[in-house]
Amino acid sequence: MQVRMDRESADISIRLGNRLILWMSLLISLQFFVELARWAVNQTNYSVVSVLSFGVCVLIHWVFYLLHRSSLFQYMFSEHVTAFCCFSLFIFVAVYNPLDYSQLSLVFLLYPIIISLLDNKKVFFLWSFLSYGVYSFFSFFTLLSSAAALPAGGMANWLVSQAFDILGSFAASLVILTHISTIKNGYLEKNKEKKKAHIVNMLYALVPIVERKSQRTSKEIEQMSLLMKRIMKQFPEEDVQDWEIQLISLVHYVSRIKWPDYVFEKQEKLTNYEYKVVQEHCFIGQELLMGYPSLERVIEAIVWHHERFDGSGYPHQLKGSAIPHPAQILGIAESFVAMTTPRVYRNALTPEEALMELRSMAGTAYDKRMVDALEKAVQLQPYAWVREKTAHLVG
Repeated sequence: MQVRMDRESADISIRLGNRLILWMSLLISLQFFVELARWAVNQTNYSVVSVLSFGVCVLIHWVFYLLHRSSLFQYMFSEHVTAFCCFSLFIFVAVYNPLDYSQLSLVFLLYPIIISLLDNKKVFFLWSFLSYGVYSFFSFFTLLSSAAALPAGGMANWLVSQAFDILGSFAASLVILTHISTIKNGYLEKNKEKKKAHIVNMLYALVPIVERKSQRTSKEIEQMSLLMKRIMKQFPEEDVQDWEIQLISLVHYVSRIKWPDYVFEKQEKLTNYEYKVVQEHCFIGQELLMGYPSLERVIEAIVWHHERFDGSGYPHQLKGSAIPHPAQILGIAESFVAMTTPRVYRNALTPEEALMELRSMAGTAYDKRMVDALEKAVQLQPYAWVREKTAHLVG
Protein backbone atom coordinates (compact mmCIF):
# COMPACT_ATOMS: atom_id res chain seq x y z
CA MET A 1 0.00 0.00 0.00
CA GLN A 2 1.36 3.40 -0.97
CA VAL A 3 1.46 5.48 2.17
CA ARG A 4 -0.12 8.83 1.54
CA MET A 5 2.04 10.84 3.91
CA ASP A 6 5.24 9.41 2.42
CA ARG A 7 3.96 10.39 -1.02
CA GLU A 8 3.34 13.95 0.20
CA SER A 9 6.88 14.13 1.57
CA ALA A 10 8.23 12.90 -1.77
CA ASP A 11 6.09 15.49 -3.59
CA ILE A 12 7.69 18.27 -1.56
CA SER A 13 11.19 17.03 -2.39
CA ILE A 14 10.30 16.77 -6.08
CA ARG A 15 8.95 20.34 -6.13
CA LEU A 16 12.13 21.58 -4.46
CA GLY A 17 14.20 19.67 -7.02
CA ASN A 18 12.19 21.14 -9.88
CA ARG A 19 12.82 24.64 -8.60
CA LEU A 20 16.54 24.07 -8.10
CA ILE A 21 17.02 22.72 -11.61
CA LEU A 22 14.83 25.51 -13.02
CA TRP A 23 16.94 28.22 -11.35
CA MET A 24 20.15 26.51 -12.46
CA SER A 25 18.80 26.35 -16.02
CA LEU A 26 17.78 30.00 -15.94
CA LEU A 27 21.17 31.09 -14.59
CA ILE A 28 23.13 29.13 -17.17
CA SER A 29 20.77 30.44 -19.87
CA LEU A 30 21.42 34.00 -18.70
CA GLN A 31 25.16 33.40 -18.91
CA PHE A 32 24.69 31.95 -22.40
CA PHE A 33 22.99 35.12 -23.61
CA VAL A 34 25.73 37.22 -21.98
CA GLU A 35 28.37 35.20 -23.86
CA LEU A 36 26.30 35.49 -27.03
CA ALA A 37 26.28 39.29 -26.64
CA ARG A 38 30.04 39.31 -26.05
CA TRP A 39 30.56 37.25 -29.20
CA ALA A 40 28.37 39.66 -31.19
CA VAL A 41 30.62 42.50 -30.05
CA ASN A 42 34.07 40.88 -30.13
CA GLN A 43 33.64 37.93 -32.53
CA THR A 44 36.79 36.20 -31.33
CA ASN A 45 37.55 32.49 -31.38
CA TYR A 46 37.41 32.52 -27.57
CA SER A 47 33.88 33.96 -27.71
CA VAL A 48 32.78 31.26 -30.15
CA VAL A 49 34.04 28.47 -27.85
CA SER A 50 32.40 30.14 -24.88
CA VAL A 51 29.03 30.43 -26.66
CA LEU A 52 29.15 26.81 -27.82
CA SER A 53 30.12 25.57 -24.36
CA PHE A 54 27.33 27.44 -22.62
CA GLY A 55 24.91 26.40 -25.37
CA VAL A 56 25.61 22.72 -24.71
CA CYS A 57 25.27 23.29 -20.96
CA VAL A 58 21.94 25.09 -21.44
CA LEU A 59 20.63 22.24 -23.57
CA ILE A 60 21.66 19.62 -21.00
CA HIS A 61 20.06 21.46 -18.08
CA TRP A 62 16.77 22.18 -19.81
CA VAL A 63 16.50 18.56 -20.97
CA PHE A 64 17.08 17.36 -17.41
CA TYR A 65 14.55 19.87 -16.12
CA LEU A 66 11.88 18.58 -18.52
CA LEU A 67 12.70 14.97 -17.63
CA HIS A 68 12.55 15.79 -13.95
CA ARG A 69 9.12 17.33 -14.31
CA SER A 70 7.87 14.23 -16.09
CA SER A 71 7.09 10.95 -14.35
CA LEU A 72 10.30 9.34 -15.64
CA PHE A 73 12.41 10.03 -12.55
CA GLN A 74 9.76 10.87 -9.98
CA TYR A 75 9.81 9.19 -6.55
CA MET A 76 12.85 7.05 -7.43
CA PHE A 77 15.69 9.16 -8.81
CA SER A 78 14.34 12.71 -8.69
CA GLU A 79 16.66 14.01 -5.95
CA HIS A 80 19.72 12.32 -7.49
CA VAL A 81 18.89 13.81 -10.90
CA THR A 82 18.66 17.23 -9.26
CA ALA A 83 21.97 16.70 -7.49
CA PHE A 84 23.63 15.54 -10.72
CA CYS A 85 22.40 18.55 -12.69
CA CYS A 86 23.68 20.96 -10.05
CA PHE A 87 26.96 19.08 -9.76
CA SER A 88 27.53 19.11 -13.54
CA LEU A 89 27.02 22.88 -13.55
CA PHE A 90 29.62 23.34 -10.80
CA ILE A 91 32.06 21.08 -12.67
CA PHE A 92 31.52 23.09 -15.84
CA VAL A 93 32.10 26.42 -14.06
CA ALA A 94 35.22 25.10 -12.30
CA VAL A 95 36.75 23.75 -15.53
CA TYR A 96 35.67 26.65 -17.75
CA ASN A 97 36.66 29.22 -15.07
CA PRO A 98 35.13 32.29 -16.76
CA LEU A 99 36.60 34.62 -14.12
CA ASP A 100 40.09 33.10 -14.48
CA TYR A 101 40.26 32.77 -10.69
CA SER A 102 42.84 30.33 -9.33
CA GLN A 103 40.69 29.37 -6.33
CA LEU A 104 37.45 28.78 -8.22
CA SER A 105 37.29 25.27 -6.71
CA LEU A 106 35.82 27.01 -3.65
CA VAL A 107 32.46 26.83 -5.45
CA PHE A 108 32.33 23.15 -4.47
CA LEU A 109 32.05 24.24 -0.85
CA LEU A 110 28.76 25.93 -1.78
CA TYR A 111 27.40 22.85 -3.52
CA PRO A 112 26.42 20.94 -0.29
CA ILE A 113 24.51 24.03 0.90
CA ILE A 114 22.40 23.92 -2.27
CA ILE A 115 21.85 20.15 -2.05
CA SER A 116 20.76 20.46 1.58
CA LEU A 117 17.65 22.27 0.31
CA LEU A 118 16.37 18.94 -1.05
CA ASP A 119 15.90 17.66 2.53
CA ASN A 120 17.15 14.20 1.65
CA LYS A 121 19.93 12.96 3.92
CA LYS A 122 21.08 10.13 1.66
CA VAL A 123 21.38 12.43 -1.35
CA PHE A 124 23.00 15.12 0.79
CA PHE A 125 25.74 12.91 2.24
CA LEU A 126 26.48 11.09 -1.03
CA TRP A 127 26.81 14.16 -3.24
CA SER A 128 28.38 16.35 -0.55
CA PHE A 129 31.23 13.92 0.01
CA LEU A 130 31.68 13.68 -3.76
CA SER A 131 31.79 17.48 -3.92
CA TYR A 132 34.37 17.68 -1.14
CA GLY A 133 36.44 15.09 -2.96
CA VAL A 134 36.41 17.12 -6.18
CA TYR A 135 37.17 20.28 -4.19
CA SER A 136 40.21 18.60 -2.62
CA PHE A 137 41.35 17.32 -6.02
CA PHE A 138 41.17 20.77 -7.65
CA SER A 139 42.83 22.40 -4.65
CA PHE A 140 45.62 19.84 -4.59
CA PHE A 141 46.14 20.27 -8.35
CA THR A 142 46.44 24.03 -7.83
CA LEU A 143 48.85 23.44 -4.95
CA LEU A 144 51.11 21.22 -7.07
CA SER A 145 51.30 23.85 -9.79
CA SER A 146 52.66 26.34 -7.26
CA ALA A 147 54.56 23.96 -4.98
CA ALA A 148 57.86 25.71 -5.58
CA ALA A 149 56.46 28.91 -4.09
CA LEU A 150 55.28 27.24 -0.88
CA PRO A 151 57.02 28.43 2.30
CA ALA A 152 58.17 26.02 5.00
CA GLY A 153 55.24 24.29 6.61
CA GLY A 154 53.03 25.26 3.69
CA MET A 155 51.66 21.74 3.20
CA ALA A 156 50.56 21.47 6.83
CA ASN A 157 48.90 24.87 6.67
CA TRP A 158 47.18 23.84 3.45
CA LEU A 159 45.80 20.66 5.03
CA VAL A 160 44.52 22.58 8.06
CA SER A 161 42.92 25.17 5.80
CA GLN A 162 41.26 22.44 3.72
CA ALA A 163 39.89 20.75 6.82
CA PHE A 164 38.43 23.99 8.21
CA ASP A 165 36.91 24.91 4.85
CA ILE A 166 35.22 21.52 4.52
CA LEU A 167 34.04 21.43 8.14
CA GLY A 168 32.63 24.95 7.87
CA SER A 169 30.77 24.12 4.67
CA PHE A 170 29.50 20.85 6.12
CA ALA A 171 28.32 22.49 9.35
CA ALA A 172 26.46 25.24 7.46
CA SER A 173 24.85 22.65 5.20
CA LEU A 174 23.72 20.55 8.18
CA VAL A 175 22.14 23.62 9.79
CA ILE A 176 20.18 24.35 6.62
CA LEU A 177 19.24 20.68 6.18
CA THR A 178 17.95 20.50 9.76
CA HIS A 179 16.02 23.74 9.37
CA ILE A 180 14.43 22.66 6.08
CA SER A 181 13.54 19.28 7.58
CA THR A 182 11.92 20.98 10.59
CA ILE A 183 9.88 23.26 8.34
CA LYS A 184 8.73 20.36 6.15
CA ASN A 185 7.87 18.15 9.11
CA GLY A 186 5.88 21.02 10.60
CA TYR A 187 4.02 21.42 7.33
CA LEU A 188 3.28 17.68 7.14
CA GLU A 189 2.15 17.63 10.77
CA LYS A 190 -0.14 20.59 10.22
CA ASN A 191 -1.49 18.99 7.06
CA LYS A 192 -2.06 15.74 8.95
CA GLU A 193 -4.03 17.58 11.64
CA LYS A 194 -6.15 19.29 9.00
CA LYS A 195 -6.96 15.95 7.38
CA LYS A 196 -7.75 14.41 10.75
CA ALA A 197 -10.13 17.30 11.50
CA HIS A 198 -11.73 16.84 8.07
CA ILE A 199 -12.28 13.14 8.76
CA VAL A 200 -13.82 13.85 12.18
CA ASN A 201 -16.14 16.49 10.69
CA MET A 202 -17.17 14.08 7.94
CA LEU A 203 -17.94 11.35 10.49
CA TYR A 204 -19.92 13.69 12.72
CA ALA A 205 -21.98 14.69 9.68
CA LEU A 206 -23.11 11.04 9.48
CA VAL A 207 -24.07 10.82 13.15
CA PRO A 208 -27.65 12.21 12.73
CA ILE A 209 -28.30 9.66 9.98
CA VAL A 210 -27.17 6.82 12.23
CA GLU A 211 -29.31 8.17 15.07
CA ARG A 212 -32.42 8.06 12.90
CA LYS A 213 -31.61 4.63 11.48
CA SER A 214 -30.65 2.91 14.71
CA GLN A 215 -32.73 4.93 17.19
CA ARG A 216 -29.65 4.95 19.41
CA THR A 217 -28.56 8.27 20.83
CA SER A 218 -25.20 9.70 19.85
CA LYS A 219 -24.40 9.98 23.56
CA GLU A 220 -23.16 6.42 23.14
CA ILE A 221 -20.06 7.86 21.44
CA GLU A 222 -18.95 9.66 24.58
CA GLN A 223 -20.09 6.78 26.77
CA MET A 224 -17.97 4.31 24.82
CA SER A 225 -15.03 6.67 24.65
CA LEU A 226 -15.06 7.30 28.40
CA LEU A 227 -15.31 3.60 29.20
CA MET A 228 -12.48 2.74 26.80
CA LYS A 229 -10.25 5.43 28.30
CA ARG A 230 -10.87 4.05 31.79
CA ILE A 231 -10.01 0.54 30.61
CA MET A 232 -6.90 1.82 28.84
CA LYS A 233 -5.63 3.36 32.09
CA GLN A 234 -5.19 -0.20 33.39
CA PHE A 235 -2.61 -0.76 30.61
CA PRO A 236 -0.14 2.15 30.91
CA GLU A 237 2.40 0.26 28.79
CA GLU A 238 0.12 0.69 25.75
CA ASP A 239 0.77 4.03 24.07
CA VAL A 240 -2.73 4.79 22.81
CA GLN A 241 -3.72 8.45 22.67
CA ASP A 242 -7.05 9.84 23.86
CA TRP A 243 -7.83 11.21 20.40
CA GLU A 244 -7.40 7.71 18.95
CA ILE A 245 -9.91 6.30 21.44
CA GLN A 246 -12.33 9.12 20.70
CA LEU A 247 -12.04 8.48 16.96
CA ILE A 248 -12.44 4.72 17.44
CA SER A 249 -15.68 5.30 19.34
CA LEU A 250 -16.93 7.70 16.66
CA VAL A 251 -16.12 5.40 13.73
CA HIS A 252 -17.66 2.45 15.58
CA TYR A 253 -20.92 4.34 16.05
CA VAL A 254 -21.01 5.55 12.43
CA SER A 255 -20.24 2.04 11.12
CA ARG A 256 -23.91 1.11 11.71
CA ILE A 257 -24.81 3.23 8.73
CA LYS A 258 -24.00 0.16 6.62
CA TRP A 259 -26.78 -1.90 8.22
CA PRO A 260 -30.24 -2.14 6.65
CA ASP A 261 -32.85 -0.15 8.59
CA TYR A 262 -35.00 -3.15 9.45
CA VAL A 263 -32.13 -4.85 11.31
CA PHE A 264 -32.52 -2.42 14.19
CA GLU A 265 -36.17 -3.42 14.67
CA LYS A 266 -35.91 -7.15 14.00
CA GLN A 267 -36.73 -9.32 17.02
CA GLU A 268 -36.03 -12.68 15.40
CA LYS A 269 -32.62 -14.20 14.93
CA LEU A 270 -30.67 -12.84 11.96
CA THR A 271 -30.39 -15.02 8.88
CA ASN A 272 -26.95 -16.09 7.65
CA TYR A 273 -27.10 -13.45 4.92
CA GLU A 274 -28.14 -10.71 7.36
CA TYR A 275 -25.39 -11.78 9.75
CA LYS A 276 -22.80 -11.39 6.97
CA VAL A 277 -24.20 -7.96 6.11
CA VAL A 278 -23.88 -6.90 9.76
CA GLN A 279 -20.28 -8.11 9.82
CA GLU A 280 -19.44 -5.76 6.98
CA HIS A 281 -19.47 -2.78 9.36
CA CYS A 282 -16.03 -3.91 10.56
CA PHE A 283 -14.49 -2.69 7.30
CA ILE A 284 -15.82 0.87 7.33
CA GLY A 285 -12.62 2.02 9.01
CA GLN A 286 -10.56 0.72 6.09
CA GLU A 287 -12.94 2.28 3.59
CA LEU A 288 -12.87 5.74 5.19
CA LEU A 289 -9.41 5.99 6.72
CA MET A 290 -7.12 3.88 4.51
CA GLY A 291 -3.95 5.68 3.50
CA TYR A 292 -3.46 7.61 6.75
CA PRO A 293 -0.58 6.01 8.72
CA SER A 294 -1.41 7.92 11.91
CA LEU A 295 -4.87 6.30 11.92
CA GLU A 296 -3.61 2.74 11.48
CA ARG A 297 -4.53 1.70 15.05
CA VAL A 298 -8.00 3.17 14.64
CA ILE A 299 -8.50 1.06 11.52
CA GLU A 300 -7.20 -2.08 13.25
CA ALA A 301 -9.48 -1.54 16.25
CA ILE A 302 -12.57 -1.26 14.04
CA VAL A 303 -11.66 -4.19 11.78
CA TRP A 304 -10.87 -6.64 14.58
CA HIS A 305 -13.06 -5.59 17.52
CA HIS A 306 -15.27 -8.66 16.98
CA GLU A 307 -12.34 -11.08 17.12
CA ARG A 308 -12.41 -13.31 20.19
CA PHE A 309 -9.60 -14.46 22.46
CA ASP A 310 -10.11 -18.13 21.57
CA GLY A 311 -10.22 -17.45 17.81
CA SER A 312 -13.98 -17.81 17.42
CA GLY A 313 -14.61 -14.23 16.30
CA TYR A 314 -14.69 -12.52 12.91
CA PRO A 315 -13.68 -11.43 10.31
CA HIS A 316 -10.25 -13.17 10.36
CA GLN A 317 -10.47 -15.49 13.40
CA LEU A 318 -7.51 -13.88 15.14
CA LYS A 319 -6.52 -15.42 18.44
CA GLY A 320 -5.01 -14.25 21.73
CA SER A 321 -2.32 -11.58 21.54
CA ALA A 322 -2.69 -11.42 17.73
CA ILE A 323 -5.73 -9.22 18.35
CA PRO A 324 -4.52 -5.58 18.65
CA HIS A 325 -4.94 -4.09 22.10
CA PRO A 326 -7.32 -1.26 21.08
CA ALA A 327 -9.48 -3.83 19.26
CA GLN A 328 -9.79 -5.94 22.43
CA ILE A 329 -10.74 -2.88 24.47
CA LEU A 330 -13.36 -1.79 21.93
CA GLY A 331 -14.74 -5.34 21.80
CA ILE A 332 -15.32 -5.71 25.54
CA ALA A 333 -16.51 -2.10 25.95
CA GLU A 334 -19.02 -2.58 23.13
CA SER A 335 -20.30 -5.79 24.74
CA PHE A 336 -20.76 -4.10 28.12
CA VAL A 337 -22.57 -1.09 26.65
CA ALA A 338 -24.76 -3.34 24.48
CA MET A 339 -25.72 -5.55 27.44
CA THR A 340 -26.67 -2.57 29.60
CA THR A 341 -28.71 -0.91 26.83
CA PRO A 342 -32.30 -2.06 26.07
CA ARG A 343 -33.03 -3.63 22.69
CA VAL A 344 -36.28 -4.43 20.93
CA TYR A 345 -35.72 -8.14 21.58
CA ARG A 346 -34.59 -7.94 25.26
CA ASN A 347 -34.41 -5.77 28.34
CA ALA A 348 -31.20 -4.16 29.51
CA LEU A 349 -29.02 -5.96 32.02
CA THR A 350 -27.79 -4.18 35.12
CA PRO A 351 -24.08 -3.33 35.13
CA GLU A 352 -23.56 -6.06 37.71
CA GLU A 353 -25.31 -8.66 35.60
CA ALA A 354 -23.43 -7.63 32.47
CA LEU A 355 -20.15 -7.83 34.34
CA MET A 356 -20.97 -11.31 35.64
CA GLU A 357 -21.74 -12.51 32.11
CA LEU A 358 -18.52 -11.07 30.75
CA ARG A 359 -16.61 -12.61 33.65
CA SER A 360 -17.95 -16.01 32.61
CA MET A 361 -16.39 -15.50 29.17
CA ALA A 362 -12.93 -14.59 30.50
CA GLY A 363 -10.29 -16.73 28.83
CA THR A 364 -12.56 -17.69 25.95
CA ALA A 365 -14.19 -14.69 24.29
CA TYR A 366 -12.14 -12.12 26.23
CA ASP A 367 -8.70 -11.89 27.77
CA LYS A 368 -9.01 -12.20 31.55
CA ARG A 369 -6.94 -9.03 31.92
CA MET A 370 -9.53 -7.15 29.87
CA VAL A 371 -12.35 -8.31 32.11
CA ASP A 372 -10.38 -7.29 35.20
CA ALA A 373 -9.70 -3.90 33.65
CA LEU A 374 -13.40 -3.48 32.83
CA GLU A 375 -14.33 -4.22 36.43
CA LYS A 376 -12.01 -1.51 37.65
CA ALA A 377 -13.21 0.87 34.93
CA VAL A 378 -16.85 0.63 36.02
CA GLN A 379 -15.76 0.81 39.67
CA LEU A 380 -17.45 -2.40 40.82
CA GLN A 381 -16.10 -4.98 43.20
CA PRO A 382 -16.27 -8.52 41.80
CA TYR A 383 -19.49 -10.28 42.72
CA ALA A 384 -20.52 -7.48 45.13
CA TRP A 385 -24.10 -7.57 43.88
CA VAL A 386 -24.29 -11.32 44.61
CA ARG A 387 -23.22 -10.79 48.22
CA GLU A 388 -25.79 -8.03 48.65
CA LYS A 389 -28.64 -10.17 47.30
CA THR A 390 -27.74 -13.17 49.45
CA ALA A 391 -26.84 -11.34 52.66
CA HIS A 392 -30.29 -11.98 54.24
CA LEU A 393 -29.75 -15.75 53.88
CA VAL A 394 -26.61 -15.76 55.97
CA GLY A 395 -27.05 -16.69 59.67
